[in-house]
Amino acid sequence: MKSRSSRVPGAILLGIQLLAVVFVSLFPARAANGATTYVFVSDNFDQFVGTSCPPICHITGSFTVAQPLAPNLMQDVGGSGAFKPLSFTFTDGVTTITQLDATSSGFSVHTDANGKITQWGMYMSGPGGGAGIFIYYGGTENLTQNGVNVLAYQAYFQSSTSPGGSWSVAGVNSGDLREITKSYADSYTPLTVGWTPVFPDTNYTAACTAETVPSDFLLPTITSRAASSMTVSPTDGGAPAGVLDCIAIPDYDSSDLRHGRVSFSGFPASVVVQWNAPFPNTNYTAVCTAETEGAFSAGFTGVIDALSPGSVTVLNAGYATGTMHCIGVPDTDAGEVRHARVPLSNDTVTVTWNSPFPDSSYVATCKQQGPSSDSGYAIAIQTGSKLPGSMKVISDVANGILHCIAAHISADINGDGVVNCSDLDIVKAAFGKKSGQTGFDSRADVNGDGVVNILDLSIVAKQAPPGTACQ
Repeated sequence: MKSRSSRVPGAILLGIQLLAVVFVSLFPARAANGATTYVFVSDNFDQFVGTSCPPICHITGSFTVAQPLAPNLMQDVGGSGAFKPLSFTFTDGVTTITQLDATSSGFSVHTDANGKITQWGMYMSGPGGGAGIFIYYGGTENLTQNGVNVLAYQAYFQSSTSPGGSWSVAGVNSGDLREITKSYADSYTPLTVGWTPVFPDTNYTAACTAETVPSDFLLPTITSRAASSMTVSPTDGGAPAGVLDCIAIPDYDSSDLRHGRVSFSGFPASVVVQWNAPFPNTNYTAVCTAETEGAFSAGFTGVIDALSPGSVTVLNAGYATGTMHCIGVPDTDAGEVRHARVPLSNDTVTVTWNSPFPDSSYVATCKQQGPSSDSGYAIAIQTGSKLPGSMKVISDVANGILHCIAAHISADINGDGVVNCSDLDIVKAAFGKKSGQTGFDSRADVNGDGVVNILDLSIVAKQAPPGTACQ
């Protein structure tokens, strides 16, 4: 086969324009109304009372309201609060306060003509008055304050020239979920997957599943996390080549997606992971992945042992120390994150999504729920089986229930919160390049198959706003 030139031909450029017009007409833009989550990331603390910098040294958080904030709001940001969110969660990495445990709270904002938050005053106090988080910016020449009161210390950022942080809007119905696929040719060596946009810190929960062929495989294992990426041992066995699917969600997310992460040690038979907010019942789908201190030839298997509204119990298949990550979605969720639970009855099981995707460009991760006798077995997505409405999963056993969660691959490859010609330009600049070649840009390899081609262009074009036309 002849190698492709790195230059994008005129026919391809025309194809980009046609894709942007035709595809987006099939997949209209998100509605402007409905529950909306606002995410805050503060600057680092630079002044302290009673302590030095805590481990994280800044505040992250979010709140969710039933409808987007109205434009041109002028609330009293220095008062006791003007509205009550449906939910909220804020943390400095040591102290976390949510609507479930706050004894009092107040939220007030100013917004501009587009509904973007421009000034704010928010506080929340924890159980028994022993902890408090506050963030405040009242405009130019006002003292910005972000801090945490925890009995012995108050840490804060203070400035009259900077807002001290920034706000963004999380994805509709899917919170602030990240997703990535990446091909691998070594099932043992940890593979690096990058997040777009990057997280503000390592306070996030992730889950992964491999796409491979039937063989003696084991589940992926997270080996390290950074704000911009994490490393994962894909299967620790079986066929050497495949595709790794990973999703991740930050601790500050307060959408109806649940997440939990807990450290364990001492070879526990099982690990109980508490959800950040309880479900109303056990009608939910959950996926989990273990994080350990390195790659292991023994691999990780394990299954979900029990579900309760407030937690999930995962059997630990032999690790002495580590962290268990779990992500859950309720059956009532009808948003962009797909979910399914099906009985395990054969070696290959068909998973049908609660709602089909517009195409097969999505990331999926699965976990088996079953008896403790099956804790040594694993599952994987069958290579090439993804369809818009379903996929196939390979299982070692015919007992239990298979849980799967999936999210469409995001085309916001530069992480600025919108899909537009800037994202298409990144793909065009790297068009025809393969991983390892000069000019290859991993951001442009949207589907993670190691080459930038028309498939990546189509993913981005489909998610561009209606009427987008790029030169």
